[in-house]
Amino acid sequence: MCLMLYLGSDVPLPIINWEPEHPPLHVADLDDHDRVVSRHFSKPHVYYVGAHGGCGCVFEACDLSAELPEDHETFRPGEWLRDLTLNALQHQSSVEFFACWDGDQDHDIDHRAHVTSDELVRSERVFLEKQFVVCEK
Repeated sequence: MCLMLYLGSDVPLPIINWEPEHPPLHVADLDDHDRVVSRHFSKPHVYYVGAHGGCGCVFEACDLSAELPEDHETFRPGEWLRDLTLNALQHQSSVEFFACWDGDQDHDIDHRAHVTSDELVRSERVFLEKQFVVCEK
């Protein structure tokens, strides 16, 4: 089972297609399976965010060594997530994240947190299961 990471924004964000041969980060509109997750967000635009392998498991912990592909020297998903967040925060005061295991998109929130964009890559465990995170500048 995979960790699913969703991002809510006040403004539309660019879609970044997943390319298996260049897998750093992708941002996608919600498909029918994921739409139910929108109920957790106060923001009108909600996206799925994934990394290599197509899922968000790599965002579960700061120690990413167990999940690194062969080109690990250039693979920095925490930094890419921070950069994506910083770019989104140029146009709004906060963004929202919800992390859950696939299949739990409609489950209630178990954990809440407020963080800065830098804290996204500094915490030992970035996202907990069924955690809603508000990230501010």
